[in-house]
Amino acid sequence: MNTKKILLLLISLVILVNYDNYMLPDRSELARKITLLQNKIAREKRLNAMKILPEDLNIEAKSLFFDAKTTSYSKAMGELQHIVSDAASNLCNVRNIKWAQMAANEEAYEKLSLDVSLECTPGNFLRFINRLRSKNKLVTIHNLLLGPVPKKSTLIVSFQLHGYRIKDAD
Repeated sequence: MNTKKILLLLISLVILVNYDNYMLPDRSELARKITLLQNKIAREKRLNAMKILPEDLNIEAKSLFFDAKTTSYSKAMGELQHIVSDAASNLCNVRNIKWAQMAANEEAYEKLSLDVSLECTPGNFLRFINRLRSKNKLVTIHNLLLGPVPKKSTLIVSFQLHGYRIKDAD
């Protein structure tokens, strides 16, 4: 009789543990989502209360792009290459920078594309990204590929970097 009670207790514990782990919704996930949403709402309220105007930011959109009237395609590409080399100096080893072909665009801007390959540590790559962000030109990174260098603690980082040249900057 005693063994039947123990067996019944063990079966009920197995059912309880499985029910608790697999059947009930994960409340910690919900609590995390609620906290995240509350933080986002509070940040948006703070930003809305600040009432920041574009004039307050002191950013002129024309300064973020290369101007087609004053800068040729090759000069803009050279400046873009210099921006990448300058951001990578003393942080990453520049393995390769290759100019992509000039795209025929009918839009108001042209994409200036560079294929870049770097070798650096993960921390230095983040510093490289921060240096790129601090430059006075808008650049975007596409097709990011990361891979380890064999027998080293560094990464091979390959990506396409796009700068923009405005055709009609009025």
